[in-house]
Amino acid sequence: MPKPQPKPKHTPSIVPALLRLEDAAAYLAVSTWTVQRWLKRGQFPNPVRLTAGSVRWRRTDLDHFIEKRGRSRSPKPELRGALRERAEPTDA
Repeated sequence: MPKPQPKPKHTPSIVPALLRLEDAAAYLAVSTWTVQRWLKRGQFPNPVRLTAGSVRWRRTDLDHFIEKRGRSRSPKPELRGALRERAEPTDA
């Protein structure tokens, strides 16, 4: 009888294509306040409205925002890298 494989200590979750405000801010390595300020100024992508009280941002829109903005200070690579790694399927 084969020996059972141990369960991984941490199973990475798949990052959704739609991100909550907190997740969008973390993806860009800014505060939620900064995202809200950019929204009020019309400097940030419009969210997708799921329900009357629920909005999300497309990860692809955030990537485009980063490219378009040409930020001199890049988002923290460890945050964006971790999110992208979890979004990519693994061959495990």
